Amino acid sequence: MIMKKLLTVLAISLPLILSSCGCHQRSEERERKDPDPIDQEPTPTEKSASTLTEEEHKDFPNLCINKLASYASYQASTDGSTDATVFGITTTQSIKVLSIKSDYSYVKNESHSDLVNTVHTAYFHDGKAVYSDGGDFKTSTLTDYLKVYGTYLLDRAIEGYTIDEKSITNVEKVESEQDYAFKITFDPVEATNNVKIQMAKFGGLDDYPSFSKVELVITVKDDFTPVSIKLDAYYSAIKTMIIQVTTDCHQHYTVDFSKYNETIGIPGLDDSIKQKFTATEVNPKLDTSNKKGQKIGIN
Repeated sequence: MIMKKLLTVLAISLPLILSSCGCHQRSEERERKDPDPIDQEPTPTEKSASTLTEEEHKDFPNLCINKLASYASYQASTDGSTDATVFGITTTQSIKVLSIKSDYSYVKNESHSDLVNTVHTAYFHDGKAVYSDGGDFKTSTLTDYLKVYGTYLLDRAIEGYTIDEKSITNVEKVESEQDYAFKITFDPVEATNNVKIQMAKFGGLDDYPSFSKVELVITVKDDFTPVSIKLDAYYSAIKTMIIQVTTDCHQHYTVDFSKYNETIGIPGLDDSIKQKFTATEVNPKLDTSNKKGQKIGIN
């Protein structure tokens, strides 16, 4: 019994920001899937959340993303957790993210549990990223950053999940106490490529998690301005410790949007950070080996 509990703690307390588990060895590396460019055209005046027909529900994700992209600035605050279960024992790891779109965009992604505390901070400006995983800040091109970290707040995606015909299986309007709400169901394979890259990097995983279900509900104003997002994602993974164990994970969190087109103070943005955008670029390198020298790969 003592050994069983020890294995459980080892398996479900890994340092993840977006999940709490690792995976088994694969043979190849996963490449980022570049989203299509965001349509910068204004939302057609005849389109509104209140009058969107059932046939037009499929258009909702793009209408929402395009509206969000039309704002010069906004803030998104995420609060939630990942519950990971092994041998019937569940541990919880908190998720807190602050994202700000501005001239210098910003994200701080934190995860905390009784045993693990991790943080990733990044600034984005003029096609570059200045970022830190808890140590010194480094500079890279945005393209190189995304090859390693998978996704960021200005992608044509919703919470990192890809928006295209293959990635979304259903969109439906749901009851809401205020404003207008739509539930989006994602294909657990097609929509998750870039999120898996982010999980692997933040968590130092052997490999990528395997999703079984991803759903979210977006509440918007009548003009498709996002008010909030509630996400539920289910996935499983295998981690080899002394033995190989399977971990079932449930990620659930809420994102609240605010401060549209306002002047927003960016935490920690000082001259030293701004100067790093002119520094020599250092291409971030994905650590493709775990402690046993195994390579990260695709499913």
